Amino acid sequence: MAIRCITFDIGGVLLTLGESVYRLEVAKKLGLQQLPDTYQEHMPDLQRGEIDESAVWEEITGRPVDPHEFDDAYLAHFRPIESMIRLAERLRSLGYITALLSNTQPSHARLMREHRTFIFDFDPILFSCEIGHRKPEIEVYRLLLDRLGLEPHEVVFIDDEPVNVAGALNAGLYAIHHRGNAADTERALRHLLEDVNQHAEPF
Repeated sequence: MAIRCITFDIGGVLLTLGESVYRLEVAKKLGLQQLPDTYQEHMPDLQRGEIDESAVWEEITGRPVDPHEFDDAYLAHFRPIESMIRLAERLRSLGYITALLSNTQPSHARLMREHRTFIFDFDPILFSCEIGHRKPEIEVYRLLLDRLGLEPHEVVFIDDEPVNVAGALNAGLYAIHHRGNAADTERALRHLLEDVNQHAEPF
């Protein structure tokens, strides 16, 4: 059976991954030199949507904090990677489904919908904080397949984190590790499609 869908991670694949600079800027806005370990410790729960962001910030600062205060920092450091977005566009023009699967927290999901509107060309869009699971948990990949109505061998997953690539492979999907170079990822995808979809149209 042929590959029908290419699923993309977002941060580090379709958006620049400015996490470290973002965290420093957020810390500065809070009057801190850096974010305490508490933030990272809560990240799995934030990304599963199991804890409110405002509660995390209040725990860190001891005062109420509106997550909207950090919107400009997110937008400054998570910018579109045009070469990867164009790759997805070419794939859609050839009839492939393109989907999104991202570990993220609610405020970042909101900002992507408001300001990174290219995401609406992808379907389905799965944000971890909205589905209650995060990569590399196998439930994430099973839910992706369920939303797509496809079998694992009909889907390729592209991610910049090796552990998430391994999770996809463990779930039976094809997977490509994106190492920051769009041309290399495109080449790997082209070779995969040529091997699996023997009469695949070049892109």
